[in-house]
Amino acid sequence: MKKVYLFLIAIIIVVGGAYFYIRFVFLKSKDFKPDYSKSISVADLRPAIIAKLQQLAKDASGGLYRLSIDKIDPHISTSSIDITNAVLTPDSAMVKNFDSLHMLPDDVFKISFSSLHIDGIDINDLLSKDYLSLRHILINAPVIEVYHKEKAYNKALRIKNDSITVYKRIMKKMKRISIDTIEVVNGTFISHIGANNKINKLKEVSVIMSDILIDSSTEYNTKRFLFAKQAKLSTKNFYSRTPDSLYYFKCATINISTAENKITALNCELHPRFNKKQFESHLHERKEMYNLEIPKITLEGINWWNLINQKNIIADEAVINNGSCKIFLDRSLPFRKVKIHNFPQQILMRIPVPISIAEMHIRHCKLAYSEYNPGMDRTGTIYIDDMNGAVTNITNMHDQIKKHKLMVIKSSGLFMHKIPMTNGFVFNLHNINPATLPWIFISEK
Repeated sequence: MKKVYLFLIAIIIVVGGAYFYIRFVFLKSKDFKPDYSKSISVADLRPAIIAKLQQLAKDASGGLYRLSIDKIDPHISTSSIDITNAVLTPDSAMVKNFDSLHMLPDDVFKISFSSLHIDGIDINDLLSKDYLSLRHILINAPVIEVYHKEKAYNKALRIKNDSITVYKRIMKKMKRISIDTIEVVNGTFISHIGANNKINKLKEVSVIMSDILIDSSTEYNTKRFLFAKQAKLSTKNFYSRTPDSLYYFKCATINISTAENKITALNCELHPRFNKKQFESHLHERKEMYNLEIPKITLEGINWWNLINQKNIIADEAVINNGSCKIFLDRSLPFRKVKIHNFPQQILMRIPVPISIAEMHIRHCKLAYSEYNPGMDRTGTIYIDDMNGAVTNITNMHDQIKKHKLMVIKSSGLFMHKIPMTNGFVFNLHNINPATLPWIFISEK
């Protein structure tokens, strides 16, 4: 009987020791005191876990961010944890302090979510500083806001970061992270750009990523998307304004499938924000007004790794299906001097992001060009229906231009609904001198 009592006493000592170690050593926090007012018992570790997470968020950001958590529920029996109503916000006083010390990053975040569920977390994951292995993460209704404003004092850091992989940015203190699946439901991403606070928003974002592995073996693995073997991402009802604020652009759905290596955008539209008279009231010279509708755009053969690391946009093929473009010009407005630097290849070279699309196909598209002539007080329109064609070698990358210096456009269609025609353009990407004009041919079948 004595052995039984001794065994029970030993268990109590071990369990009690583990409890006191976790509560008063492992979960010890310097600046955040646990709120035990909502504890269900004296053994409840949840307030201490919240305080520890708050401390970690503060320490990891150097005091820039504060974390608040409404509720946390660890489930030891199922090796899972639930977090409810968490918000990570920048400390306004520390933002000013960091800026005055020239230490504020170009991007400041505000992140919140209604619920987070993690499966497969155990004591080893909590105690280990080098490794993390999880089964499933489910994030419900996250809202991620990014406030982007480039600081002059960060210029050297930006140049340095361009040569650092995503892996090295994430894994500063970790050696290995593995997660079976990550699922994001009904997310929102909002970016605030520059001093004028230009806002772009992605709504109804959903993400499913599987077999995520972040370690030295996947640092340069170009077959993975954000370290996942497979991923599906989508967003709905994308809306934004053009930089001149004359147009709005919207897209009903954008889908990314890494298994198919494809991006698909459905029901994309570019329309003026005003009617013709209102549009022209914002102009000081002749300028075309565009209405563009494309039911489907696909981009295939994406180089995900370069895209994620913000190096370039490389794709094998782009396809535009059943697009419709309407252009209107009012010749009663003051004459606009033709700018010699606005040929397509010159505009392409001014795009700040390196781009290379091997071939773009146009299928069953329509074009209508209209002009108002004040002398005749009439509007005339030119129509081209059932346009089919291809554009090859769309690039502003110098290494690609050295291999192939010509961008070629060829298309066919019905002129004025009846006359079959073909046309083509050849642009020299190697020589973008204003005096160098594209060669064009037009012929009837």
